[in-house]
Amino acid sequence: MPPKILFPREEIENAAFKLFASGGIRNVSVRKIASLLGSSTAPIYSNFSSMDEINKVLTEKALGLLLNYTGRKYTEDPFLNIGVGLLIFARENKVLYRSLFLESNRFQEVFDRLYEENLVRMKQDESLSVFNEDELRSILDKMTFFTLGLAAHLCAGYLKDTSDEWFIKTLYDMGDDVLRATAHKKGKPGCTTPEGGHSRETHHHR
Repeated sequence: MPPKILFPREEIENAAFKLFASGGIRNVSVRKIASLLGSSTAPIYSNFSSMDEINKVLTEKALGLLLNYTGRKYTEDPFLNIGVGLLIFARENKVLYRSLFLESNRFQEVFDRLYEENLVRMKQDESLSVFNEDELRSILDKMTFFTLGLAAHLCAGYLKDTSDEWFIKTLYDMGDDVLRATAHKKGKPGCTTPEGGHSRETHHHR
């Protein structure tokens, strides 16, 4: 009797995620994972008790990849980097983006955790320190809706320009408008940007 072929759990997870990223969550099954690995289904069932457990792993891996994109330094502005990262993620992972944000709310956890992680990053941004948590959430809500809408248009092929430069300029202009409007509404110091730069500085009215 030939020896059983053993696969490390990580290798199985990577195969499942490859199926997820290329064809969506409906593309993931134990049989397809086994086929991709060139094995029987036994190694998968030896490492995972059910598809629910596999789906939880896929959710964590998807969130980790997304946070990696939104955590990169595209500009000197941490707040701007969040949105730019989301758009680049959508551009480079269209199927995965559709599965996470457009097909259903089954990945609500990814959205919620991304939101809270981004809120933490905003609180750490000194240029946004003039805003309290409610104001930061309001700003994040507006920018989230705008950015997710852009990403949906990107995935549908409606955007003519999908360059990093266009993402940065578009999100910067919208973000600056939202910050200025929030600052004006609350009577806070205005948030302006040095000419030619992508970082916001707080200027107190005299």
